[in-house]
Formats: sequence, C-alpha cells, structure tokens
Amino acid sequence: MPWARVPLDALENLVVADAACNRAKRDHLAAMDHVEAWASRLRHRAADLEEIARRANWERAPDRALGVARASYLLLPSWARLWRAQQEFVTADPQRLSHALG
Repeated sequence: MPWARVPLDALENLVVADAACNRAKRDHLAAMDHVEAWASRLRHRAADLEEIARRANWERAPDRALGVARASYLLLPSWARLWRAQQEFVTADPQRLSHALG
C-alpha cells in the first residue's frame, strides 16, 4: 500500500523498487500482478519474513497489511486504474483481486 494512503512501515508492506518505479508509482494502487506476487509472498514466505524481521528488528503486521489491502482493493470498481509500470496503468479485475486477497 502506498505510504501516502497508509503509513504502514511493517515489513509486509515493503517491496523492492528502483527509484524511478517508486517515483512513478507515487500514491497509486498497484496492479493485479503486483498484488498477486505480494499476496503469494505473504502466504508462502511467512517464515522467511519472520526471520528477516527478527534479524533487522523490524515491525511485522501481516494481518493489518492484508486487512488494509482487502479494504482498499476489494471495493474497487472494474474501471479503476491500477499502476503497472512507469506510466502504464491497467483496469482493475475485481474477481482476480478477490481471489488474490481472499
């Protein structure tokens, strides 16, 4: 979730992005392929995230991060534009988002 929308510093809300992509994304919600990758990481790499957080003494909030994502994405209309890359946007796919965040 963009910091401008949800100031959540928990490890689950961080993703690796180069500076140009980070600037281009700004406060836009990420496209479905990004959401699916994030949700998969949250589900399948929980132990790794726990270890990284422990070593770095970093806050964790998996339930809050997922709850915020669900609240933000699952109410989007199908015409909502989501950020994919640089200046590229795609429309939301509510069914696909529901499946990814379900």
